[in-house]
Amino acid sequence: MVVFNKIKFSSKKLVIILSDKITNIINKGEITKRYYNPGNVFEEIHFLILNDDKPDTKKLQIMVGSAKIFIYNLVKPNFFLSLGYNHLLINKYVSKCISIVKDINPNLVRSFNNFLDGYLAYKIYKTLKIPYVISLHGVWDKDCLYTIFHKARRNLLKKYEKISLINSHAVIAVYKPIIRYAKQYGARNINLIYNIVNYKKNFTYKVSNSKFRLITVNRQQIDKNPQKIIEAIEEIDCEYYLIGDGPFHKRLKKLTKKLNITHKVHFIKSMDNANLINFMTKFDVFISNTDVYGVSKGIIEASLLGLPIITNFFPEGSNMDLNENDFILCHNTKLGFKNAILTLKNNHELRKKYSLSSKNFAVKKFDPQIMENKTVNLYKQIVEKYRNV
Repeated sequence: MVVFNKIKFSSKKLVIILSDKITNIINKGEITKRYYNPGNVFEEIHFLILNDDKPDTKKLQIMVGSAKIFIYNLVKPNFFLSLGYNHLLINKYVSKCISIVKDINPNLVRSFNNFLDGYLAYKIYKTLKIPYVISLHGVWDKDCLYTIFHKARRNLLKKYEKISLINSHAVIAVYKPIIRYAKQYGARNINLIYNIVNYKKNFTYKVSNSKFRLITVNRQQIDKNPQKIIEAIEEIDCEYYLIGDGPFHKRLKKLTKKLNITHKVHFIKSMDNANLINFMTKFDVFISNTDVYGVSKGIIEASLLGLPIITNFFPEGSNMDLNENDFILCHNTKLGFKNAILTLKNNHELRKKYSLSSKNFAVKKFDPQIMENKTVNLYKQIVEKYRNV
């Protein structure tokens, strides 16, 4: 028997419900130690994956610590044929999910969103009385609503957004703007816990006199499109590296050819996260364009290294996670990014200032060990308070 806080269990088990393909996460190099098992608290991690993904468990192991890995594929019903996951039409699907979890008999369930995943966690709790935690990775009444289809899909899922949050035992918001959304949709126990990232503590930023180098780490898609940054550096003497892939990758490469700047803009589709952290230490500035309402993992990683950060304001005119004292925040235009880049390129002392301020801010706000401890403490509190054994 092992002791988990004041409660004894024959085994400590966590069920994770997620729609994302873990294989895609691994292939992108986004491997963070104990990401799915903070503090190495659980002895078994049971992944209930809502697609046909069968991730390489050897590569996944580092993300669960010493825990044993179990994979279950529960492919989602067709969204259209089930009329937007109508609860009457997915009843058998939900029952199968509950049956799987009943056999596992976990101490806790964590869902990585509050759509179908969150609804399944809610139904598990209603049937089996196993508490659940939802982590929110977007502001879903504002993010990812690009087309009429996206808006219609969300309207059909809104009922699950609310019911899963209202009944959740805790909600993890991975950045600050999510808190407003979570409260509005009924969540009560909301915890701001930023994404846990890899951290190179012993690196000290130094201003370089060689070629000015910029780096962006992001998925290249409509709400993280670096087109304005590429256009901004057209007449600036620098080197610019973009790490990431996505639906905008090819058009961005075409843009560099059109502007005749392929000699200074370099694309790398993916990089192992440990190598990426080392790679970022070779750059003068981290730069990012985003229309997502929160701070990216790339900005967290770069600021922990002490790189000066350039990113844009949100449409409302402010970034709730960052501030102008510690980061360069600019208007989301070609000219806005150009002026911000030139400000740092031409002023070594200012680079030193923003290096120090970004790192001090990051260590206080984003320190991975603090985030990991917060998650562990939250898990223990929920299990101790709600789990009947």
